[in-house]
Amino acid sequence: MGSKNWQLMEISLRIKDDPEASLLLEQFLNACFDSVPPPTWAPTTAVTLNPQANADRISTALDRLNAYLKDHAILPKGIHPPGNIRLNDWAEDITMQILTNGAY
Repeated sequence: MGSKNWQLMEISLRIKDDPEASLLLEQFLNACFDSVPPPTWAPTTAVTLNPQANADRISTALDRLNAYLKDHAILPKGIHPPGNIRLNDWAEDITMQILTNGAY
């Protein structure tokens, strides 16, 4: 992943043996993936048709992940979008970097 998302790489290494933290990270990443519109040839789903629901789901998943990271002293400050990037834009950036294997 690009330098903007180094925290995600660091966290994934720190939690690799923690099933609960791994599940919370997976839920956050799934929320990010689900927020990106599908290709034009793919059928649309209710998730992609409601941007506010997507934002709420990403925010909730991130809050749960951050609470766990803080409570277990894995990453006391949690993770947050870099700079002044909006959460939805960060989620799209994360998704595109993963889908393009970091070439984005």
